[in-house]
Amino acid sequence: QTHVGYAHTLAANTVVTADFTYSVGRDGLRSLNINPIINGQRRLVPVLLAHGYPANQFSNVNILSAINKSRYDATTVMLQRRFPRATLQAHYTYAHAMAYGGSTGARGGAPAPMIYDQPFGPGEWGPTGNDERHRLVATGVFDLAYGIQLSPVFQTASARPYNLTAGSDLNADGNNNDRYIDPATGKQVSINAARGDATYVFDMRATKFVSLGSTDRKVGLFAEFFNLFNTANF
Repeated sequence: QTHVGYAHTLAANTVVTADFTYSVGRDGLRSLNINPIINGQRRLVPVLLAHGYPANQFSNVNILSAINKSRYDATTVMLQRRFPRATLQAHYTYAHAMAYGGSTGARGGAPAPMIYDQPFGPGEWGPTGNDERHRLVATGVFDLAYGIQLSPVFQTASARPYNLTAGSDLNADGNNNDRYIDPATGKQVSINAARGDATYVFDMRATKFVSLGSTDRKVGLFAEFFNLFNTANF
């Protein structure tokens, strides 16, 4: 992982920062099925029969193999401005999150490849589920009259990817994980080839400060509102 950042004071009470992060993942977990159906027969059947075991001793045999690769890069710019009775801050991030199998795997492992012995085959490299090309977060703290303080948070992000599947076992290997065939090209799409909807969330915290008899002693009563405009984010 590599990270570099820069901060600069543009004017009094105004700061801008820029950060770049580049991360490469190696030897991540990937789920592999070593007993698929090949030409109508499970791959391990000959070995089982040779050792005196029933042919259908196992169905799918999934193992976790430390072979997966991933990559993440992000550029973030932040602008902060302080006023006598308000503070404003905005973050913008431009990023890519890519991996074989469309997942970094973590403990459970990335999904199995469509062809059991081609984990790095065509279409296996694609965006992960949390790949957001653009994200903007804007926050503020506003001190109003009568001891009232408002703290809004606005977040918006571009659509995240999801996997388009055919809904059937196209290669007859016993796994229903085959990707959708694009009728325009006649070819299977890559992992996580589709995108959903953009995200919009507006939260708010409202606080009322009550003095306890002196200027340096007060109590704050607050209410928090999440997704204040009840936006449906699928």
